[in-house]
Amino acid sequence: MRRARHRLPIAVLLAWAIAAFPCAADTALEALFSGDAERALELYRERIRETPGDDRAAAGEIEALLALDRFEAALERATERHAEFAASLHVRAAHGAALLRAGRLAEAEVTLGRLEDDPDAPPRGLIALARLRGARGRHGEAAELARRALRNGADDPVVQFWAAESVADRDRSIELLERFVAAHPKGADDRLEAARGTLRLQRALGDREVWVPRATPERVVLPLRLVWDDQGRKLGYVVEAHIGPKDKPVKLMLDTGSTGLFLVERMARKRGFE
Repeated sequence: MRRARHRLPIAVLLAWAIAAFPCAADTALEALFSGDAERALELYRERIRETPGDDRAAAGEIEALLALDRFEAALERATERHAEFAASLHVRAAHGAALLRAGRLAEAEVTLGRLEDDPDAPPRGLIALARLRGARGRHGEAAELARRALRNGADDPVVQFWAAESVADRDRSIELLERFVAAHPKGADDRLEAARGTLRLQRALGDREVWVPRATPERVVLPLRLVWDDQGRKLGYVVEAHIGPKDKPVKLMLDTGSTGLFLVERMARKRGFE
């Protein structure tokens, strides 16, 4: 009598193989989320060599370059990939994020704005657009975009951090920042410091209102002054603001990649802060 052979269905075998040996794209994404941007960049480039038509890997390479603060290289690659993958939502989102990081805000708005009505828009693209809308004072739109980004990107530290700034609910903001701090992504020391400082402030404020909107002007013009170093190289732009109880002027440098408003301790003391 012949013994019957038991064969597993092919679908079951494939599912087991995927679970046992995660693909390079998943491993790269895990590395990106954990803050190991160098490893993520290496894995995404390996994936691109193996599968040149993988638009998610192309977008991941751009995100990894941005995480490494190589924003010029990120923008150059994003421009190339956007031409190559014109229909890809993931590449469009990464391209918009690169434009935002490079300070090309009008172009970023156009690029990311095309994601707004798409139900499949990537979370990082939506949160980048939320940042732009919030910067324009369109906080209701920013909150809605952040809500959508969190629907599929709640485990992404980048989405957690920036969504905490956009959501309208203070308790939800605290929850997101606590998750970001608990994840402790590598290479995010400045954001972790900003998150902890914001948590201390939010907990101290409780339910008290601190901003009471009086008007929303259509347009605000601020004079910017160009700053150069001793070698004649352009450092950036500053705006003069009057801050603190002494109402003394201080020059603030415009930085589209900043996680908040920062003053060195000496400057803060001079302006009357404790």
